[in-house]
Amino acid sequence: MVIEQIYNRLKELDRKLSKSRFCTEYLGMSRNYWFVIRHCNAEFSNNALINLYGTLKVLSNTWRDISRDNASRASERYLTQYQSINELAELALGEIQRRAIA
Repeated sequence: MVIEQIYNRLKELDRKLSKSRFCTEYLGMSRNYWFVIRHCNAEFSNNALINLYGTLKVLSNTWRDISRDNASRASERYLTQYQSINELAELALGEIQRRAIA
């Protein structure tokens, strides 16, 4: 599933990211949302997916802006962060489009 894939890639960028924090900060859901979904053998909701996309786009745009404002060598690292997060946002958008067509 795309949301799990995105979580795992975000976890590589932020090793302190927990599923509970991911649910609240990225999905806009309760901290137990992931566990309830798995317990009920259900899919993540469209609302969670849309919230994830929106959060990732805001975050990627922030990294892009920081990279533009910073003329140091660190700006390359910020640009890499932007590209990584933006790629995840595109993954989420692709899933939204897939669900809309299905």
